[in-house]
Amino acid sequence: MKAQEIYLSPKNILSYLTDFEKRLPRKKFVEYTPRVITQACITDENLNLEARFMLDFLGMDSYTPECRFCQTAVNTGACINLDNGKIVKIDVSEEFRNNPNATVAILAHEICHKYLYLYNIYYPSTPIINEVYTDLCTIFVGFGELILKGYKTTSNNTTHYLGYLNINMYSDCNAIIRTVNGNKSNETYDYFLAEVIELWHKNPNTRGLYLDCFKRLEESHALFYRNVATLGSIISQIEKRITNDLDNYNKLFFDDHSLFDENKEPLKPISIFAKIYESILIDHNENVNQLNKDNEMLGELIVRLIDIDSKIDTGNIVSTQQKCPFCGHSYDHTKINGETSILKCSKCKKSFYMNRAEFNIVGTRKQLKDKENKHTEEMLQDSKEKIRKEAYNLGMLRAANDFNKRLKSLPIWLGWLLKKYTKDN
Repeated sequence: MKAQEIYLSPKNILSYLTDFEKRLPRKKFVEYTPRVITQACITDENLNLEARFMLDFLGMDSYTPECRFCQTAVNTGACINLDNGKIVKIDVSEEFRNNPNATVAILAHEICHKYLYLYNIYYPSTPIINEVYTDLCTIFVGFGELILKGYKTTSNNTTHYLGYLNINMYSDCNAIIRTVNGNKSNETYDYFLAEVIELWHKNPNTRGLYLDCFKRLEESHALFYRNVATLGSIISQIEKRITNDLDNYNKLFFDDHSLFDENKEPLKPISIFAKIYESILIDHNENVNQLNKDNEMLGELIVRLIDIDSKIDTGNIVSTQQKCPFCGHSYDHTKINGETSILKCSKCKKSFYMNRAEFNIVGTRKQLKDKENKHTEEMLQDSKEKIRKEAYNLGMLRAANDFNKRLKSLPIWLGWLLKKYTKDN
């Protein structure tokens, strides 16, 4: 893989930086500013002096720099010998002698090779990993601005891109380091990273910010459970109401004397007719009508949830009635023949009508769609009527204005007569 072709996401970059934070000595963060190499015509002496300051900056006071400009291999900005003990020997390409930004960036990179080697962060079998670690380490320790300035440089009419990563990755990494150390961050190229940086600057209390993130993640969950509890409370009220109705129906139809008179004689046809008439009255009372509306609303809610949440497994929905509405005793609905049945609960001995039919998703969805289309059509008709009225009123207003303008153009006596005539008629 060629330089600048390696891709690291902000998450990957953070994994490297987290590793540095665990394995490298922690010190107060300071951004390094070049002390010697600030202009062209850099001497070997200046090269060594700047390297000296960089080593001291990293706490490597006991190490001695031996740096020089020389001819290096093609496409090689510099090289370092890591096995020289306390000697930090760096050969910098002669091509960069007149390029201060590139030279200090190269020095920072090579010195960080030695710095990581000192702390046993070294992978001899995978050189490219070493290079990525080193590139990010330069930013971690405080050389970030040098790396960004020296990334793209021109010397001898040739444009150079120094480093193994894309400039956006260096910029993201530098933004992270500056942010966590309380400095103003540079531009970042990742939307989510920019959001985190904004949050970090708003709340200096990292523990509080961490808890805020938990709250952000849990907000929708908490709202869901709150809404479920609210819906459960409403349904509980409805259940209580209809259970009372069911109890009355149970007594009406399944009381021991329901089809017998006070003398325990079977009811005659007119008496049975009267009971059926009474049941019809009940079927049309307020409670039943309200319950039908509630059922319609719950059916629509179920369909809407299924349609907006693709993770709902419709094949795993339990929609058949399986419990006695009075005592909650469970029944295996698969053992009941037919989709609906009248059962007598073996526990509370009350009779009820069990519905074991599967919820009709397709049919309910069609009903909901038809209802929405009707509502849309009604809104459209209302809009058309409103537009017609507005157009009529606007036309009348324009006509009145036009009439008044014509009146003003007439002689005063004629205008007076016309006004009087139109008023009287």
